[in-house]
Amino acid sequence: MTGEQPAPNDNAPSADWQAPGAPPDAPPDAPPGAPPGAPPGAPPGAPPGVPPGVPPAGAPIADGQAAGAPPGPVRRRRMLLAGAAAAVVLALLAGLLVWLASSDGDDQGKSAALQRNREPFVKALTNLAAARGLHYKDTAAVGITERDFTVTQSGAVFGSIGDGVEKLDRDVLRVGGKTYTRWKKGRDYEWADGERKDPDGPGRWTIGSPGESYTLDPVMAQYLPPTELAFKLWNALDQQDELPDPSDPDLPSLTVGGVPVLRADTSAGRIVVSKNKPYRVLRLEPYDLRQQIKDQLKPREEGEPTPSVPPRLTMGPLKDGDSEGMELAPVPEDQADTMYAELEKYAEQLKGAVDDGVDFTLDGSGKLDCGRSGCSVRQKFTGKLSTEAKTRITGGTVFATLSATISIDGQPAGGCTVPSRAFPITGNGGVSGTLSCSAPEAGPVFAAADAKAKAQAEQQAKASGGRATVRFYSRADTLVDARALAVGEVDRIVDQVRQERRDGKCPTTTGVKSGVHTSAAPLTGAQGHRASYALATKASSGTQGQSCPLGEVTGPGGEKLPLPKGDSGTPVATGKGWTYDIPAGTKGLDPRVVKVRVMDPVTTGKYQYPKGYVVYMNKAGQSVNPLTGQTVSKADPYNHIPIP
Repeated sequence: MTGEQPAPNDNAPSADWQAPGAPPDAPPDAPPGAPPGAPPGAPPGAPPGVPPGVPPAGAPIADGQAAGAPPGPVRRRRMLLAGAAAAVVLALLAGLLVWLASSDGDDQGKSAALQRNREPFVKALTNLAAARGLHYKDTAAVGITERDFTVTQSGAVFGSIGDGVEKLDRDVLRVGGKTYTRWKKGRDYEWADGERKDPDGPGRWTIGSPGESYTLDPVMAQYLPPTELAFKLWNALDQQDELPDPSDPDLPSLTVGGVPVLRADTSAGRIVVSKNKPYRVLRLEPYDLRQQIKDQLKPREEGEPTPSVPPRLTMGPLKDGDSEGMELAPVPEDQADTMYAELEKYAEQLKGAVDDGVDFTLDGSGKLDCGRSGCSVRQKFTGKLSTEAKTRITGGTVFATLSATISIDGQPAGGCTVPSRAFPITGNGGVSGTLSCSAPEAGPVFAAADAKAKAQAEQQAKASGGRATVRFYSRADTLVDARALAVGEVDRIVDQVRQERRDGKCPTTTGVKSGVHTSAAPLTGAQGHRASYALATKASSGTQGQSCPLGEVTGPGGEKLPLPKGDSGTPVATGKGWTYDIPAGTKGLDPRVVKVRVMDPVTTGKYQYPKGYVVYMNKAGQSVNPLTGQTVSKADPYNHIPIP
């Protein structure tokens, strides 16, 4: 809010148990002797096999709409994602969801058919999870509001929202956990007189406009990072006992943008994927109540059995939203730089962002002094904080800035600004202070006006034969703003964006092009199926570290310790990492080292591992020194080796 006045981890470790040889506050791993094969809960003896042949991630299929598009609404389940508190959420590299049948005695033939029919959906979700970002495009249920957003893997969002009226269209930016908006066409009142450069340019980024959090926050909650959306759709798909058979000749012919598609009605909505390779998730749609009624009545009219209860939205981004259907376009690697460049540009503009939750009132006794050396402006102000601003503004201070536009004798005389300054918040939740600035460039304008006034006075005095007085006036229009971000915060946000941009680029000098993400926790579906993200690629690969596949880690003594090049892993019991088999004869490791656990980052507690850590183990599941094969104590540096 402005005032104007003319002046005369959540990655904390669980406490289930401690790994052998772990320090007292060390993060938890899988228990000693945990079976290496299937994920937790898999039937005894279930093989950990991984089907090969993941299609390479490519550009998403163009827009379009599936026939019978339908509305509706997510019980949001928190995902376990890798990354330190300040780090970005990492993209999953190419992988495949491996479905392991439960031990409930299902007919094997039916299970095989179901697994075959799942393949297009499973691979489409895998490709979605691996994308660098996700582009959403949708309209609200009333069919007027249009929304266009791009979401990165870390959850940063940028895009626009509008209702078809140009002057009401807004840009939206969500970064650093806060949401900022600006008018696509700025308002005159957003700048001091003469400060606005482009009359058709966008306005200033603001946060905390009255009522905005109640209207905008629920909308923004619908746009999930690609990995998180993939996990939620995965859970919904896991509940389905029947899926369309791509080879069924009687399957309705559906297309999106001219691309043949398959659709699955789930508790998260209608998932629409491309029918042929490369498999992609193209749309997510709610259910049309009117169409459901027709679908129920038609079989009755034709004397056929009544269909089962129509599906309902109980989870996912559509559950509590107003979307008529989301068009989804994953951002592939070759478009990631463009995405991050635009996000970085927006983030840098936050240096001028205003907090509308602070309402400033300017003192009417503002002071303006002008002379031949220039003008100085001094302005007192008081401010009140909204309830939301009190919770949003931390550190007990408000950062305010002053800008002034000066005119002398009706002529522009420049202006001045004050860099952001901190003012303490008082006990009653208010703020007050004084800001001042100087404009030396106003000096020549003042001198010219003064000379002109003297000349006029002399002329009038001669004409009247007496004294004459000629006055001219100086004026300063002042604007005091509350800055949305403290000094240095914008730089930190920009650095985080740049770091995420770099983290997604894996080095190719080692020939490692894909790997397994360290934190894809196992998920259990309602039908008893278990799933885990595991690698399924023809290329050799390493385990996944902070952002790129790792082929080795550096030991406490500076030695290079190899990590396995195998193509599958098993999630640990806590779901906070993966266990990999060490191939026999691996050079650089003692023969007694048979497994390695690659664990998620830990950013709280006495022992922290911002990028995760690895634990080498013997066949009994005990932590060992990878060079000697000897078991290690809790305090031994070889017990938990940090990931670089």
